[in-house]
Formats: sequence, C-alpha cells, structure tokens
Amino acid sequence: MSNDDYTTEQLEKLAQEYAERTAAVSKETERIAEIKAIFLTLGEGKHAAGTFRINIKPGSKVLDSKKLTAAFPVTQFPHLYKGVIDTAAVKQHVAPADLDQYKRQNQPSVEVD
Repeated sequence: MSNDDYTTEQLEKLAQEYAERTAAVSKETERIAEIKAIFLTLGEGKHAAGTFRINIKPGSKVLDSKKLTAAFPVTQFPHLYKGVIDTAAVKQHVAPADLDQYKRQNQPSVEVD
C-alpha cells in the first residue's frame, strides 16, 4: 500500500489513534512497573493474593564481564577472549564509498508528531 491509498483525513485519524495507543501503552507499562516494585518488596517465595498466588523468584546468576576482565586480563589470558571488529576504526581507515558494500539497513521507524 502507498500513501495514495489513504486520504489525508484517514491518515490523520490513524495518526491520532497511534498517538493515543502509544500513550496508553506507556501509562500501562509504568503502572506494571509500579505493581512489580510493590510485589518485589514481599521478598522471595510464594504469597497468597486472593485467587492469585504471587511467586517471587531469585534473579538468575550471570557472569559479570567487568569482574572477569579484571581477574583475567587479556594480556595474560588471550585464549579467554574473542576479537570484535572496531567499526569506528574501520570508518577511519576505509573510504566511505568502499564501506557502502558492508552496510545493512535497519527496519524503518515510525514517529508521529
């Protein structure tokens, strides 16, 4: 579909609906975060809530990259690291026209002002 498939009035109504729904989602997301914060004050375990049961589980344990890097420096443990290309350095050393072949385009974004 193209812009020609919709009248200005139809696009205006869609833009209004989009703005309203976006605002509603934002408010709902904020309220969900508030409720979750309250639940977290209950502490770990199962808590009765009328016909519901609130289960607070401990967060999963993950390796802390900063702590690992401090304990195992790359100079002493290179086998624990993998190389990652520095795109900023590439931009400084490769001509912009030559970089085009390595670019990808992200999904388009929508903004309604």
